[in-house]
Amino acid sequence: MKVSAPRVYFDTSVFVAIMLGPEAADHEAALTAVSAAQQGHTTGVASALVVAEVVGAPALRAPQGVPQAEALRRVQKAIEYFQRADLLYVEAGRQEGVRAAEIARDFNMKGADALHVALAEAARCATLFSLDNDHLKIGESIPGLHIQRPSGHAQVGIDLGDE
Repeated sequence: MKVSAPRVYFDTSVFVAIMLGPEAADHEAALTAVSAAQQGHTTGVASALVVAEVVGAPALRAPQGVPQAEALRRVQKAIEYFQRADLLYVEAGRQEGVRAAEIARDFNMKGADALHVALAEAARCATLFSLDNDHLKIGESIPGLHIQRPSGHAQVGIDLGDE
């Protein structure tokens, strides 16, 4: 019987760090985590919320001092990445919304941050990778889910459609 790769949920912050490029803090660590999923070492999980938040992230769409044409190029690159990325998408329904409300209450979190945690839990992920301190403060407080900052140095990149 084939053992499936462990599921890992990627928070918005991980993809934003990748999209911003090498000058972004935590770029290498984020790239390492996503590359592991693309190589089949883990099963990468995301949600429509992740896609919308990445594309709408101020650092991507309206960074200070970056020409509008460059910002639009970054946004388009993000859209194209998610159109072809080999990720498992988890859906949000009432059950996940209620669970997110409980998490928001229990950990004093914003709703969207709590929804990421609820979706990782619903998708039976072993790990939620995030650069968000609201997520990181939870750590291992939710049974079966470890929330951590990605770490390591990427041996290979991911296809952002640059070529």
